[in-house]
Parts: sequence; structure tokens; C-alpha cells
Amino acid sequence: MVQVNTAGNFEGGETGVKREPRHVDRGCKRARELGYYGLCLECPFPKCLEEPGNSVETARKDIRNREIIKLLRDGKTKKEIAEIFGLSRITVNGIIEKHPLLASK
Repeated sequence: MVQVNTAGNFEGGETGVKREPRHVDRGCKRARELGYYGLCLECPFPKCLEEPGNSVETARKDIRNREIIKLLRDGKTKKEIAEIFGLSRITVNGIIEKHPLLASK
């Protein structure tokens, strides 16, 4: 039988070994900078922001780029998309060209 003692540690089993409590998932500071306050394991970002090499700025651009692709699929023109995001049409074209299924549009 496993019990939690007053210090919050797990005790029990036949060996009576004390075990530290499991990690509590509170999300991450970097995701909160982007307005996401959920749990780490439910994070909507494709790359973990806590991993080396991944930055908040990269995550912002990934979110923006996914929204650009969605708007293009919804029928917006490249010019309209550029105006919505305050980007040049060249930048919007570059984002679309990097998306393999939309490169021909």
C-alpha cells in the first residue's frame, strides 16, 4: 500500500522506500509569453519552446505562417493576406512556397 506522508513524499510498498512526488505539469514560461496557459503535454506548439534552438519568435512565426496558409485555403488573396499581417507580398509568397502542397497556387 502506498501512502503520502505529511511532507508530501510517497511511502509504502514492501520496501518502505521514500519516493519523491511526480513532476507536476504547470506548462512553460515561454508558452505563457505567447498567451498559452495550459499544460505542457497539451501544448499546441509543434516544437517545444523549452528545447534548445526553439525560440518564442520562431513559434510566433510558425503560428503566423499556419494562419496565412489557412487564410489562403479559405480563399483570401495573397494581397489581402499581406495587408492583414502587415507583410509584403514577397514575404507571403515565400511562406506559401515553403508549404509543399501550396507551392503551385
